[in-house]
Amino acid sequence: MKQQATWAVIAVALAGFTSAASAQQAAARNFTGWGVGVSAVSIQNKFDVSPVSRLSAGSYDKTDTGLELVGSYGFALNPNWLVTFGIGYNMLKENYGTGVTPAGQSTLTARDHINLSVAPGYRVSDSGLVYGKLSVHSATFVEDMPAGSFTKAIGGTGWGLGYAWVLAPKTEARAEYESIGYEAQVGGTPRQRRFAVSLLYKF
Repeated sequence: MKQQATWAVIAVALAGFTSAASAQQAAARNFTGWGVGVSAVSIQNKFDVSPVSRLSAGSYDKTDTGLELVGSYGFALNPNWLVTFGIGYNMLKENYGTGVTPAGQSTLTARDHINLSVAPGYRVSDSGLVYGKLSVHSATFVEDMPAGSFTKAIGGTGWGLGYAWVLAPKTEARAEYESIGYEAQVGGTPRQRRFAVSLLYKF
């Protein structure tokens, strides 16, 4: 009986050890690998007008929303530190508002906004990650005026901070703030502040 009880205790201990090891391995895979999803974005769009511009003095300033397709790939540098590469595409136009020029009212929008990013992160728990973000951006800006439309692709750079957490083994959520500055133009400089909430499926 004693021998049987001993073997039973050993079996239970091995099962518990195996279960704990499996859980640790699963936790170690959190935030790594491929992921795809969507982001709901609140955007503050500004166009700081140059004093020498033909546009009216001041700033175009408009709060808008975006819906972004996102993809990412994360890998671990060690048990605590990770790096995630990302790509995003805003499916909606970004409205910068209207102003007045010598030729009449001007409306400024941007479309086809795409971004690439790298985000180093630190695990604060098995299911939580804080990260910083550096990004490059490209968007096509369109100025609509009575005389016609003017289109130009403009690049920019951004930085951000965020938090990611695991909702389920294959589901990850993120909340993120990002500030973006575009290349200065003759008319002024486009800028954005963005707050995004994302939901991703992890492969």
